[in-house]
Amino acid sequence: MNLLHYLAEVALRSSLVLSLVFALLLILPRASAAERHLVVLLGLIVVALLPAGILLLPRLTWIVPLPAPKVAEAFPSSVPAAAPEISPSHTFSLAPAAPSAPALLTPGNILSLLLLFGMLLQ
Repeated sequence: MNLLHYLAEVALRSSLVLSLVFALLLILPRASAAERHLVVLLGLIVVALLPAGILLLPRLTWIVPLPAPKVAEAFPSSVPAAAPEISPSHTFSLAPAAPSAPALLTPGNILSLLLLFGMLLQ
């Protein structure tokens, strides 16, 4: 990793964390000043630890399996292709989910999300 790539990565991730902090502050306008300051403090701590985390922690690689394109899709012809068959492993249900209690944006939940978001950026 060269220096320019490293600085760009730190700047991008820091911007994302600070954007999340700003969005959380917009969501919590009526929270106490102590809670809002705690959100800002934790965001700044995550931003301060990002450069060391990028260098020291192992990089996560996300492997997303993509299906190979079919020849008929890659080279369209004048003959219409047959409809693709859907295997049972690719079906899903649109049944409504059972009603649940509404999720509350408590300061603890928000701080946990902020820390989790910071860790996922590593």
